[in-house]
Amino acid sequence: MDKYDCSLSHPIYDLLSNKTRLEILRLIACEKNYGSRIASILKISAPAIHRHLKILSGKVESEDIGEFAFLKSSETTRESYSGHKGAEATMYEIGSKLFLTFAIYPNFVHSHAFLTPVKDEIAITDQKTQSQKKKEKTSKSEDKAEIKRNFTNIYNKIQEKNDQINKLEQEILQIFLEKDELMKQLDEAILEKDHLLDYDERVSIRTLACQGPNCIPNLPELLKQDEELVKKILRNLKSQNWFDILDEKINYKTS
Repeated sequence: MDKYDCSLSHPIYDLLSNKTRLEILRLIACEKNYGSRIASILKISAPAIHRHLKILSGKVESEDIGEFAFLKSSETTRESYSGHKGAEATMYEIGSKLFLTFAIYPNFVHSHAFLTPVKDEIAITDQKTQSQKKKEKTSKSEDKAEIKRNFTNIYNKIQEKNDQINKLEQEILQIFLEKDELMKQLDEAILEKDHLLDYDERVSIRTLACQGPNCIPNLPELLKQDEELVKKILRNLKSQNWFDILDEKINYKTS
């Protein structure tokens, strides 16, 4: 099930604020990996790496990461980073998909996080991998030229996806610019009516307009207010028909 959150205090930000943890995720995304090898690559002590691995796996209670765990342990290996057999080590792989957007513009700060577990997908992949391994045992002399052709084909398709992503990013930047202008217009509309609204109401309108209806569960955190007070503010705004004004400005809908 997808997890959606627009709160700046979401534990994902704490998790990703650490450079070492980002490097660990990058390495494991490239290839399943284990603690001592990662420690050797990053030139960081093994105990420190293992603690980061536990945090990223959601196994350290002192780190408040909620339900989110980026890593899962999939298997064990006895192969050391030098290629020799060593003590048994736990292999880690990515266990979740995260799409995070964060933008700072003159008239708004945008923060949305989507995180989806991929355990089922990994299980399917594991089954395919086992099947592929059996095939490899029966046909070890695969043609190298065919392997290279297959690699080139996949590589080119990946570059096509990179081009598509770059194009979408440019489109998103333009949308953010347009949203920034609309937020400026909304600010002007609110200031014209400031004698009808107190500070908390103005901030609530702005937050609802900026983040959209999906942020309603996060409003107490975003506004740094008690949940009951937030509900009261929303009731007041609705009774005064302020949601109609929001609809005119940025098509915000609420029930």
